[in-house]
Amino acid sequence: MLTQYLKETIVDSLDIQLKNDTVIQQPPPRQLRHQQRNFIDELKQKLISRIVQEWTTPRKLKNTIAVTDIIQCPKQTWYRYKGRIKPEWLDYNKIFYLLDIYSQIGNTVHEYIYKTLTFDYTELTIIDSENHIEGRIDIIDGSILLDIKSSRSEYDVRPQLSLYYYLATQVKQLCIDKVGVWWVLLDKITYIDVSELKRMYPKYVERANKLWEALQLNTYPVDLGVDTSSCQYCLIESFCKSQEKVTQTKTEELGRTKQHDDIITLV
Repeated sequence: MLTQYLKETIVDSLDIQLKNDTVIQQPPPRQLRHQQRNFIDELKQKLISRIVQEWTTPRKLKNTIAVTDIIQCPKQTWYRYKGRIKPEWLDYNKIFYLLDIYSQIGNTVHEYIYKTLTFDYTELTIIDSENHIEGRIDIIDGSILLDIKSSRSEYDVRPQLSLYYYLATQVKQLCIDKVGVWWVLLDKITYIDVSELKRMYPKYVERANKLWEALQLNTYPVDLGVDTSSCQYCLIESFCKSQEKVTQTKTEELGRTKQHDDIITLV
């Protein structure tokens, strides 16, 4: 049923004709192929323009920061809120990776589950004004908090669930015993219990406050470190690593200069 729903929602809505190689034996006429290439090129340019605008336009700093922005690498959050990202920094190969069909599948899986099953809360937004945290929880049913994830590879548990637990229990005052993930593939749904993340929320509440203060004071949050686990999904990874090499080289040169000065002083 999920596969059929995905077809009806994604494929049919996009007006994509499913081609069967055993039926279509002849390639399309040259003119049609030319039109298809033009259409695809035009679509790519529109998608690129949209992503470039999204990544280079400063995010409006409200009274809260989204849980995903708190958890992800502070470098990316800082650059995006401050509008410091330039178009030439972006990795266009990753732009297309992020825009592939799996992003649509992820959204559609959520919709399908919400339509076919009943829960106490779905897509529940909770705001903690005191600590400047805002999060949207996929599902709360009874005393269980659930996050829905669809992925082509093994699910990587992210610590944002600890903040979702914090928002549900400390702000919304709900009784939550278990925190889990529904890892959804086309052929199965796997439940993963991640209740151990419940005890981690103080660390990330403190992180949220430090990040908020840094954005307010316009100072980079150096003490928050760098989350290298998310680099593979970041559009500025190449630029960021090139800057790290420059910084490392300058640090080494400074160290050599200091060592040379020390030797001269000793002599």
